[in-house]
Amino acid sequence: MATPLAPEAPVAGPTAAEAVPRPDDAPATLRLRAAGQVVDGLVAFAVFFAVGRRVAARYGGLTGGGFQLEGGPAFLAIGLVGLVLLAYFALGEALVGATLGKVAAGIRVRRQEGGRLSLPRAVIRNVLRLVDGLAFYLVGAVIMVTPGRQRLGDLAARAVVVRRPTPRAVQVLAVIAALALAVGSVVLGARAGRAEGPRARALARPAAAVPMTGPVGAARVSGPEAGA
Repeated sequence: MATPLAPEAPVAGPTAAEAVPRPDDAPATLRLRAAGQVVDGLVAFAVFFAVGRRVAARYGGLTGGGFQLEGGPAFLAIGLVGLVLLAYFALGEALVGATLGKVAAGIRVRRQEGGRLSLPRAVIRNVLRLVDGLAFYLVGAVIMVTPGRQRLGDLAARAVVVRRPTPRAVQVLAVIAALALAVGSVVLGARAGRAEGPRARALARPAAAVPMTGPVGAARVSGPEAGA
């Protein structure tokens, strides 16, 4: 006599495993993001110093210890620094999901729906750093209260910064690279300043009185050195 088949036990499908969040999907803490900003700040300093000296060399703003810019050259330097840093952040996040600072902090940027940011979304995210920087404490509050700990740029680009386990050696190398850029820009700038300083001071220093003789007797005039 045939017996009725027992109902099959439910089998857990892949959706059950997917429901459990992975550790590397956890939003990055404010502390980790701040640590990444510190390391990226070293890169920003290197860019600022290198671009500033280049502009100063073009417009005569070099000094013995660095450079000094005012007016139009200063605005030009600020604009160029902004463009270089925008490229640094946007390309890094679009290509590998991180900058040196994020690698050092063990965090990455990705789309809310998963996957790497597109370049346009990375540009939007980083252009809005200007707005985020206008009210630092407000930005920190927004990061803490949003579910994904997102700043304004993250919300606009539909991006999220997540923790990503990173080998300690890779983190240390990222910090060393940022430090090397910052220190290298200062050292190279100082060497260039020592080489250019005497010439700049000579051009800026009034010439010693030079005796000149003319039909009416001896005369003394002072002025800039050769090249006046």
